[in-house]
Amino acid sequence: KEAIALDPDYAQPYVLLSRMHRFIVTAHMYNNLENYDSAKFFAKEAILRDPNSAEGYLALAETMAYAQELSEAIKWFYKACELDSATALLGAADLFKQGGDMRTAIKIYSHLIKMNPLRVEPYLGKAEAYRNLSQADSLEKYASIVERLAPNNHTLYGVLLWFAQSNRQIDETKALAKKYFEDDTLSYNKDVGIAYLFAKKWKEAERYYARTHYRDMDWGLVLLKTGKRDSGLAVLRRVAPLREANRDWVNASRVHAALGDKKKAIESLQKITSTYLFFLRNDPFLDFIRQEPEFKKWESKMEKRNAGIMQQIKDDEKKKFSLDF
Repeated sequence: KEAIALDPDYAQPYVLLSRMHRFIVTAHMYNNLENYDSAKFFAKEAILRDPNSAEGYLALAETMAYAQELSEAIKWFYKACELDSATALLGAADLFKQGGDMRTAIKIYSHLIKMNPLRVEPYLGKAEAYRNLSQADSLEKYASIVERLAPNNHTLYGVLLWFAQSNRQIDETKALAKKYFEDDTLSYNKDVGIAYLFAKKWKEAERYYARTHYRDMDWGLVLLKTGKRDSGLAVLRRVAPLREANRDWVNASRVHAALGDKKKAIESLQKITSTYLFFLRNDPFLDFIRQEPEFKKWESKMEKRNAGIMQQIKDDEKKKFSLDF
């Protein structure tokens, strides 16, 4: 907004405002029509300022896609492609990745790498997509390419950080969190606390969390595990309806599991539509239901789905790229 005040005809701030409002919705912060309307409004303002830039059309396409206005989304995406196919395709790949379609995202990133082997973003996108598919070798492969092309890439630290946390790599988490958060000690302590939580080192997790103002579901589980049962349950009961209301089925399942409601936990898991989330394999929240027959069926189904996606990705490498996704 300050940038717009300085130069009302500069399109880029409108693009970023559009994406911010879309992110507010997709991050389950405020799932309301007002933010969709704002996202559309600022994308259209960007197009008015610079009708020859692909980014405004792409921002509008992204918003329409999340609003399930797919025919409109496709129209504006193709317009963006006419102006700058690389920018439009990168935006589309990021959109598919955020939506949980790792196969299509990887297909587009691979095409972008063929278009320009020195561009960092497609390698970074593939690293994150393979992380989400629990493919450690491929994650490492593309992360190393990013490090070579762009040493000290800040975004890569975040991709690797989440993977280190969920795999109980305490020292690696600390090193990455220090680089990623820099002087943000609150976020550093929270993320190190998460690594200790996954490692089931509850006292250490409590010590790091206590240095922050975060009092979310992770804090509730830590309190449960450190003998403060009533306080832990109170936190979990407070956040459970919020996760349900935002249709955040991954975290709703985790909270219900910790509260002992196995039926609701498994029902929430079965509503997850995105690719199997890698961190659930070591998630201590799900230890409460891990031995349940229905959980094992769900986990087996997700593992098979992941294997199928990996095979599709291999098959895609042999096919000619097209925009028919």
